[in-house]
Amino acid sequence: MIAGMKPVPFHLAGARPRICLLGAILLGTGCSDHHLGQRTIEPAPGAQPSGRTTARPNRSVAKRHVILMIADGWGYKQIEAAKSYSGDAPPYEAFDSVAMTTGSTDTMAAHGGELYDPQRFWAEFLYAKTAPTDSASSATAMYTGQKTKNRLLSVGPNGERLTTIGELALARGLGSGAVSSVPVTHATPAAWVSHNLDRSNYHVILDEALFGDPQSTTNGAGAYGPTFPLGHVVVGGGSPLTNNGYSSIDQVAKAVYENDNPDGWAVALRNEFSANGLAEMQDLAQDHGTERLFALFGGPGGNISFRLHDGSGADPRDATLTQMASAALDVLERQPLGFALMIEGGAVDWAGHQNNLSRSVGEMIGFNDAVAEVIRWVEDPTNDSDWGNTLVIVTGDHETGYLTAGPGVSADVPLGVITGARLLAEKQAVGGKRAGWDDVDNDSVIDAGETVYWSWNTSGHTNSLIPCFFKGLGSETLTTAAIRDDPVRGRYTDNTEIFRAMFAVIESGGAR
Repeated sequence: MIAGMKPVPFHLAGARPRICLLGAILLGTGCSDHHLGQRTIEPAPGAQPSGRTTARPNRSVAKRHVILMIADGWGYKQIEAAKSYSGDAPPYEAFDSVAMTTGSTDTMAAHGGELYDPQRFWAEFLYAKTAPTDSASSATAMYTGQKTKNRLLSVGPNGERLTTIGELALARGLGSGAVSSVPVTHATPAAWVSHNLDRSNYHVILDEALFGDPQSTTNGAGAYGPTFPLGHVVVGGGSPLTNNGYSSIDQVAKAVYENDNPDGWAVALRNEFSANGLAEMQDLAQDHGTERLFALFGGPGGNISFRLHDGSGADPRDATLTQMASAALDVLERQPLGFALMIEGGAVDWAGHQNNLSRSVGEMIGFNDAVAEVIRWVEDPTNDSDWGNTLVIVTGDHETGYLTAGPGVSADVPLGVITGARLLAEKQAVGGKRAGWDDVDNDSVIDAGETVYWSWNTSGHTNSLIPCFFKGLGSETLTTAAIRDDPVRGRYTDNTEIFRAMFAVIESGGAR
């Protein structure tokens, strides 16, 4: 029995689905009837981000959608590598695009108040490694339009609470959701659903996301008080059944017990003893009675199982990013005024930290598949979406790994051709990072005359410009925001402009 929880009332009629899931959580048992159910709630009027109410839809306002897709840790070279291996152009390649800076206030402090100096970046190879942003500060910039310090989640550099695009959407009667292939309490999704002084306060972050009150099951460390109204989708990694520390069984059980509350969640969970979690998520997402969907997957590391370049590595108990994105869209498309949704391919970053190009390419292919699914949804004639009422932005939060064509080689030099055999042969070079090269004498040294196809140059983040692709309603604002020039990447903007583009769409609902 979970400390502080009531005994499960097994005698209650209609309680079986909830009991089955609790049995799976507490005892590792399965359940063939996996619908938890969710009653439809008529939102209360007058919503504000700080009040425990849900905005009443104004049905005289046009429907609009914002979908922000983030490949955490990507850059130009990660895209190039995936395209070289697969032979397929990524689906966003046809979108408009600009380059984008990602730095935090820590970056500015280290660079004399500047985020990025184009001349220094291309003249000094090590410049890119100096005081880069982390995911928390970069996500905060994209979601709130404000720069902040590393590790802060939707909190300003002076400790002020910031308002996110998700909160602004909810206050206007729209839906909101976050999806990630890594734990939902990791920095990029966490900044969407919480406000905290430390990105490592995982359980506090999830309390705020699920229950509004960051002290629902924890001490509320680092939090900034309650956040209401609640969002509608929290789906990703971090299942507590694998003891990874990103969520707790208490939190999942509380969400299950409170399913019938006005703010209740329909819950699906990866079960170590079955593959039912994916089916549960999909069934609940397609159930028109589901207003809020909470689903957790992932193994001992918390993330959805890594996908390698050839598609291997996946665990059938986990949902793919495409499946999670599709479930989120199923739920959110029922919102009468539209929604704001963040979808993160978070493990591109984890692959970059590990200097593992096979994983980077595999995760990029999985992310590209999810983008294709979003495009399919936008263009589906059976729903209320089209490019006239939907903005899709595809970008990253920073580059990870400093991937180039060789050790110390400038980032404007093309990578060598990426093949499966070369990916499998990637290894640590003596005196350097992992790389892909023809090690003719098999001495793990990149000798003169040996062909190098790629090399990682750090296990951390960089201040490299990254690409930002966009299409649909209001996308021209990101083009006009690109007012600076880089000698290689061309016009570039800053990640705070993503917030302004999304906010313009949220505010754009005209009379029907």
